Amino acid sequence: SKVFRLVLQTAIMGVGAWLVIDGKISGGSIFAASMLMGRALGPVEQVVANWKPLLEARAAYARLNQLFAENEAPSISMGLPSPRGHVTVENISVVNRESGQTLLRNVSFGAEPGTVLAVAGHSGAGKSTLLRALVGAVLPDDGHVRMDGFSLRHWDPDRLGAHVGYLPQEITLYAGTVAENIARMGHPDSGKVLAAAEGAGLHQLIQRLPTGYDTRIGPGGLPLSGGFRQRIALARALYGDPCLLILDEPTAHLDTEGEQSVIKVMQACRARGATVVFSSHTNRLIAVADRALLLRDGQIQSLGNVEFHKGDTAVRPPMAVPTSNPQDMLHAAVRAVAL
Repeated sequence: SKVFRLVLQTAIMGVGAWLVIDGKISGGSIFAASMLMGRALGPVEQVVANWKPLLEARAAYARLNQLFAENEAPSISMGLPSPRGHVTVENISVVNRESGQTLLRNVSFGAEPGTVLAVAGHSGAGKSTLLRALVGAVLPDDGHVRMDGFSLRHWDPDRLGAHVGYLPQEITLYAGTVAENIARMGHPDSGKVLAAAEGAGLHQLIQRLPTGYDTRIGPGGLPLSGGFRQRIALARALYGDPCLLILDEPTAHLDTEGEQSVIKVMQACRARGATVVFSSHTNRLIAVADRALLLRDGQIQSLGNVEFHKGDTAVRPPMAVPTSNPQDMLHAAVRAVAL
């Protein structure tokens, strides 16, 4: 745009000089024409300079329209009963729309109330995507995720969310008190907050905070360690005794004591009839599960039961693998369990 302006300005000056020499205009007309040309081209230059942001804004607007169209809330003619936690996954596939990569391909399985299902696999196998699909954070491009026989699209998100607990890999704490964060930033119910904190092994740690459950955390609040944040997120997932508990790498930032707390949480949820689905690279956690699902490249490689004898988990010896990689040894053990 600057080159065009310079060329045009030079042409105007040249034509003006020729007309002045020819006696058809005065010298002042040259400067007047140059000034008017600058004023006329100013808005055009601004549009050209901001052309890329305009294109990006147009593309973002189109993506938002597409997102709203795909996630339009269906009309619900009647309220559904409180869910029991019976999860059914029917041939779901998920594709990354930006890269075109298939994250999940034709995944199918079920999880009954009162059972614990472990999801294992290498990094990038699709574990987190699968767990996010179970809670409706990711919508499948094909197939259905059902709760008690109804597709997640048929449930009222707010009503279903009260019966689902989700612990993501990336922990986010919001600006508010500990109690508010555990209560999912709603009005804290004291009994439910205390029960969730005790279930997560967090109650004694909260007692040591400056103002207990009223201590402000999150952005601008009291800084907390990774393990403390993870336990608060676990308590948030347990708030209200959900019928479905989804845990994505729940022991990623926890020590041995914290790991034992997670194991007790899963056993307690199973005992009260809730459904638990979790992902982990830890063999001790997978041994707690009733069944183990092994993902590879977004597809189910194996799915089977984990044996229980006299209240203790008996995992068959891992298959021989030609590697010393701990993850490979763990996945071989899961395959052996699934046989």
